[in-house]
Amino acid sequence: MFTTVKKERKLRDQECINRLHLDRSVEAPEAYGRVIRMNSTYLETVDYMYKKRGLMSFFGIFAIGSIGLFVVFLLCDVISQYLDPNWDHHDESEIIWTTLFMAILSSLFIIGFIAFYRTIGEWFRYTHYPIRFNRKNRMVYFFRGDDTVLTVPWDEVYFTIQLT
Repeated sequence: MFTTVKKERKLRDQECINRLHLDRSVEAPEAYGRVIRMNSTYLETVDYMYKKRGLMSFFGIFAIGSIGLFVVFLLCDVISQYLDPNWDHHDESEIIWTTLFMAILSSLFIIGFIAFYRTIGEWFRYTHYPIRFNRKNRMVYFFRGDDTVLTVPWDEVYFTIQLT
């Protein structure tokens, strides 16, 4: 089951150092592109992994495209071999079996890539996992990847800034 962060983990040293206290004001953190929605009741932001999502997808699409291009070139070569009038068909079975083997192997690689990216949460998942800060009832709502919402009272949340 995929969630945006590991559940019940210990705080890192950097998180302890960069803790935000509710009773003190601090310099505003960089939040460009993080706020989804805001009104007089709540502020809704994206999770911290939102900015990093998609890089693995780029590599996956590149790999699938490369394999697909290889299969297309292989099929074009086989078709041109069959259309050549000077070919005597002496190695026809080897060409058919090699092409079939390469097509099956490529299909398995593509299926493997899709399964891998689905497992790590890059594909076929939510684009972001919102965090809602409700000012009126002083609650924080964390939407998690397993379709549950963690609700925590505002005063019990350990706020920290992640420096990138």
